[in-house]
Amino acid sequence: MSTKIIWANHASFFVEHEGTLIVTDPWYFGAVFNNGWELVSQTDSFYERFLTVDFIWVSHEHPDHFHPPTLKLIPEERRKDVTILFHKTQDRRVIDYCKKIGFSVKELNAGWEEIVKDKISFYNEKNGVEDSWVIMKLNDTIVLNLNDCIISDNNTYQEIKTLVNGKVDVLLSQFGYAERIGNPDEPQLRKTEAKFWLDSLIKQVEILNPDFTIPFASYKFFSHDENFYMNDEAAKPWEAEEMILENGLSKPIVLYPSDEWEVGSKNDNSTALNKYKTDWDKLKPTNYETASSDLNQLVSQADEYSTSLLKIFSPSIKLANTVFASIISFNSIQFYLKDIDTTLSYSIRNKTTVEKGRKINWDIELHSESLKYLFKFPYGTNTLLVNARFSSSSKEAVAKLYRLAHLGLMVSANEKLSVPYLMKNFTKIIATLLKRNKIN
Repeated sequence: MSTKIIWANHASFFVEHEGTLIVTDPWYFGAVFNNGWELVSQTDSFYERFLTVDFIWVSHEHPDHFHPPTLKLIPEERRKDVTILFHKTQDRRVIDYCKKIGFSVKELNAGWEEIVKDKISFYNEKNGVEDSWVIMKLNDTIVLNLNDCIISDNNTYQEIKTLVNGKVDVLLSQFGYAERIGNPDEPQLRKTEAKFWLDSLIKQVEILNPDFTIPFASYKFFSHDENFYMNDEAAKPWEAEEMILENGLSKPIVLYPSDEWEVGSKNDNSTALNKYKTDWDKLKPTNYETASSDLNQLVSQADEYSTSLLKIFSPSIKLANTVFASIISFNSIQFYLKDIDTTLSYSIRNKTTVEKGRKINWDIELHSESLKYLFKFPYGTNTLLVNARFSSSSKEAVAKLYRLAHLGLMVSANEKLSVPYLMKNFTKIIATLLKRNKIN
């Protein structure tokens, strides 16, 4: 029995196999990351198919992969017949939400092959703090979805090769950058980062030797007038196709929304590429309504945010926490709020202060609405780093944001800074601390 891939958008595609329909990471409309990203190709041509899906695999909680408004396109009365596949997490936030709105759910154990239906199995593995990749086995067909995962160690690649007995029919992987890279006047930084992602894709091809490679998870653009400059050096699918062709070890497959491809067959990429070129040429920033935030409310939110962050520090290792907090946090971040000409000085352990005008030692320039979002959600700093709606005075200024984001993600994941956590995540923590030397 053949396996068919039907393209949806961005990181989402359908797999049709022996009467079963699976879809990955559905985000089909609207802005995400606090009005930071939109889809390059706006189309609803595959919605009808989405309504008949049997399984939905979600890689992680970022809104371009887990998008509740898209999930709610499926009528309530049908959701019980649709199973959400998501890796086990301590907070169970995704699983609990999907249950609440009526879906069936199946939690996937990391590092275990699990049968989801007769002759269809998933091997799901976590990557980093939030992400995951999956091996889909559909009878004898192997589909490897690495989506956003950054795999830097060869041991993981060797593990994948062992799991699939050296055979990958289809590899799908990200081909473009997906976070803030430099200020508007630093295009060379973005050019270098774009090359890094294309080179990473080719490295995966060379190590895994897939028969076919589908570049994906990069069909979005920075859509706000504050971040539209980020599109200037973004990698395009035709660049990814050209590099795969030049490498010669795998056949590139490029699909446009609603395109269908039977795994193993030939595909003419030119039609899809021409459509994408047309869409890219039409891109322009969206005019979002952005209201300034009340300064007193911002100060209050900032202090409440600090209180939530301090809860992650376990009292059982006070000395270690004191040392760690002083390293991974910072004396303060100076946020210059351009719309209200005010500098807000934020520190985890001290009260928030404000001062009219731009301070000489400012760190981050942004709209007060973005800062309100940052303080409202534990993942707010991470959202800001992804949506690029800010400017920075230095690398160290951005490094402060990364350290703050790390603490926020711990709160979001319901983690405690304890001895086991330090032992388990020592390498990640050191990487966060050292990231200041690599940040743009």
